[in-house]
Amino acid sequence: SLVNKLLERLRKTNRQTQMIFCPTWYWGDGTEPTQQKYLEELAQELHRDVYLFWTGDGITGGITAGAAKTFKEISQHRVILWDNYPVNDNAPTMHLGPVTGRAPELGRILDGYMSNPMCKQNQINRLPLLTCADYAYNPQAYDPVRSIGQAILTFSNTPEQQSVLKDLVDAYPGFILCNGGTGYNPVLERAKKIFSEPHSRIVVLAYIKHLEDLSTRFDSAFPSQYAPEKETLRNDIRWLQEQMDLQ
Repeated sequence: SLVNKLLERLRKTNRQTQMIFCPTWYWGDGTEPTQQKYLEELAQELHRDVYLFWTGDGITGGITAGAAKTFKEISQHRVILWDNYPVNDNAPTMHLGPVTGRAPELGRILDGYMSNPMCKQNQINRLPLLTCADYAYNPQAYDPVRSIGQAILTFSNTPEQQSVLKDLVDAYPGFILCNGGTGYNPVLERAKKIFSEPHSRIVVLAYIKHLEDLSTRFDSAFPSQYAPEKETLRNDIRWLQEQMDLQ
């Protein structure tokens, strides 16, 4: 009722007004009983011109054509994919790898695409977001490996910058590739795995040295850019050093 009234009020000023509504159930295929009842009521009561946001089969993770088709059929509205990638929910981590796990058929079912970016690491968002744009432009031909390579080239002016961004993507490949959540930190998780092995001190020291070198190169290649991103990397290095002191 509220959404319908807002749309009606806004269209009195501008007849071209469009609205996107995020429903209470914004993930899943819509067949869970409580979810389906809610979506069926939306189908009957919500103005036909309103788009619905939908995050996929789950709040994060892979997105299938089957779930998209079923959700749209039950809700009887146009649907925009609200892709929860590379969002970190303001957690102290980065997700820099390419978007993956999105069915190529989604562009034939859904009516729009929007990504959810990371908070604080605004500038380096552009690496994974460019892969999202690449996917949305042509899902059928999307190649994540090629896409992240093109993103790195787009935001690099020198071979040094290309090398730094490539190594950052390797360090923070993203929670989709790591099967984690939005707060997943691959640097810390990799370190924890190393710590769990016997006689791991020399390996951890080598890993810290690699990250320290990356941090130095990051500062050198981009002296006036990526301040929050540099801080994220430095904080992870600091955590590793503190863990070493506790061993």
